[in-house]
Amino acid sequence: MTEMPDFREWQGQEVRASDGERIGTLEEVYFDSETDTPVFLLVKSGMLGRRLSFAPVKGVRPGRTYLQLASSHDDVRRAPTLEAGTDINAEEEAKIYQHYGFDYAATDSGRRLVRR
Repeated sequence: MTEMPDFREWQGQEVRASDGERIGTLEEVYFDSETDTPVFLLVKSGMLGRRLSFAPVKGVRPGRTYLQLASSHDDVRRAPTLEAGTDINAEEEAKIYQHYGFDYAATDSGRRLVRR
């Protein structure tokens, strides 16, 4: 069984879609607040690197100098985005999970995702 990489060590590295197409660079890692496991990557892309999109950790494969997602470029492009310098709320979290077809249940604190 392949061990999951420490995604925090990959911050600033290239992120590619399932077909190998470059999407952007890894900006942040979001963890499940109850299990402390990485769930989503925040990927910086766009002409000036202003677009911050969420991509699931599930199925990610590390390459030599990049992370390759199990998701397509279009899936990530259509995913909910985050404005630089802001954080997400529970409603936005639910939309991210829904976009990728994952079950979502808010925690007692109202937040499921946390940055680490």
